[in-house]
Amino acid sequence: MGTAKKIETEGRQERQPIRLNKTDVDALEPGVKDYFNPVEGYQGLQVRVLPNGEKAFVLRYRFSGVQRKRNVSTTLRQKAA
Repeated sequence: MGTAKKIETEGRQERQPIRLNKTDVDALEPGVKDYFNPVEGYQGLQVRVLPNGEKAFVLRYRFSGVQRKRNVSTTLRQKAA
């Protein structure tokens, strides 16, 4: 379960939820476009992965019928090797 798995559904990719730990978050690979990967056990919490490899935690929620999203962390950066 350490890597994010993609599932094809009706022409779009849904990602399997990851556990909230450093190993699983670090295993998320950047793509051509940014994407959101859900976190297992925390409804609405997602990790946003940008094409340059930066990551941030985002909370998606509904208020008065309008879907919104808020950053709940600063951008996580990979340390250079």
